[in-house]
Amino acid sequence: MNDVCKAIRRGKNFLLCAHVRPEGDSIGSLLAIQYLLRHLGKRPWIVSQDAFPARLDVLPKDGWTTLRELDHMKQKPRFDTCVVVDCPNPKRLGRVQGLLRPDMTLINIDHHVSNIRFGDYNLVNDRASACGEICYELFKKMRVPIGPEAALAMYVSISTDTGSFRFGNTTTHTHRIVAELLKTGIDHEHINENLYERSSHRRVSLLAHILKNLRMDLGGKVVWAVIRKDLLRRTRTSLVDTEGFIDFLRAVAGVHIAFILIENGTNRFHVSFRAKGKNDVNRIAEVFGGGGHRKSAGCRIEGPAEQAAQRILRVARNYLKNPTFS
Repeated sequence: MNDVCKAIRRGKNFLLCAHVRPEGDSIGSLLAIQYLLRHLGKRPWIVSQDAFPARLDVLPKDGWTTLRELDHMKQKPRFDTCVVVDCPNPKRLGRVQGLLRPDMTLINIDHHVSNIRFGDYNLVNDRASACGEICYELFKKMRVPIGPEAALAMYVSISTDTGSFRFGNTTTHTHRIVAELLKTGIDHEHINENLYERSSHRRVSLLAHILKNLRMDLGGKVVWAVIRKDLLRRTRTSLVDTEGFIDFLRAVAGVHIAFILIENGTNRFHVSFRAKGKNDVNRIAEVFGGGGHRKSAGCRIEGPAEQAAQRILRVARNYLKNPTFS
């Protein structure tokens, strides 16, 4: 933490980035770090290959720049420092990885157990419920006051990555942090309504189709589903609309492991995993070159959907028989 604080104070022009398809934790953490840097008189730029997701419009888009927008700038910023949040390895940055240069100071802030410590400075705490918790500690360490804007960003970060404080990664420390954030006057009822109680009719129709076509395996211990591109076209939805669907699968009684294959190219799928109890889906995701947390992980896999699912099921079966498998 001390080394990271010193590196931040030395920097002037900051590139801020997170993993592809950013969600509440990564976006909230990016905004929080942006507020911290502005308070310190720095010049931060948030850059993502993806547009700001509409379902998170409870957060401001202030400073959000896509790679396409950056490419069209006549005078591009020259960054001396890069802060990567909520990202276990550089590959997960997508095309933003191409902005990194050897002469940049690279600061890696994360809470994934699978983080490979790729930064010059690595502030990684896999016991933190969300990257937003680590951002909060950074504010405190650097004696930067937390105003309502920063509090909103960190609240969204922590709330979304704890499943609205339902998941096992929620700790007493998590609640103490959130209590401090609420003291800034943020309207948590309004925030939660926007995060969890607002879906388009198209998104609900897509979810209904997914739930109607769930697959159960291994005696009901594993539940899975496939979301194909043609289904997204038929329902006029997008990949962004699928966020959070995996938690509906996880909620099925008796399930130990849930996963969804989401097609994002011909016979190419992004896979989201969730676990219950003491099960560790990070172990399963690692077999396919992915990773994440014990209860939440992801990977990419190629091949026809049924064959890809069967490969995952074989690994899940081996894991459930022997959780120490390698």
